[in-house]
Amino acid sequence: MTMKDSSSKTFVGSFNSVMSLKRYLRRLRSYLSTLLVSIFILFLLSEPVLANDDYTIGPSRCVSLREGQPCFVKLRVTWKKESISHVCLYKEKDELLACWEGELGNAILPQSITSDTRYILKNKLGDELSSVEVKVSWVYRKKRSRRRWRLF
Repeated sequence: MTMKDSSSKTFVGSFNSVMSLKRYLRRLRSYLSTLLVSIFILFLLSEPVLANDDYTIGPSRCVSLREGQPCFVKLRVTWKKESISHVCLYKEKDELLACWEGELGNAILPQSITSDTRYILKNKLGDELSSVEVKVSWVYRKKRSRRRWRLF
């Protein structure tokens, strides 16, 4: 009788392990399918690596000591493109500052401005690639002249 009990326990024990293995495999398949769908969605939403064009202009703030005084800023222009490109930097849409040609580049342009100014990076066809508005701020307000009334 102990023989039958031991063999029946082994059969039941193996049946439980097979059922738990099947459950485990079902869960694993579910997790993998969810993972694959997530990766596929991320792949569709991401931009292709080959067309990794990057254009930046900065900084976006310039600080002057007093209100009304000119603010001195060094504009940093960087670009990276897959093919050779022709890019130009404009001040307030129509004033041409500089042009460059190449796949990648980095330039620093010193500027003196007294009010908020917009800088635009355009390609050869005139399409806007990047832009920044440099905001002018100051540490001290402009002193108002005091009128003193004098009798003599």
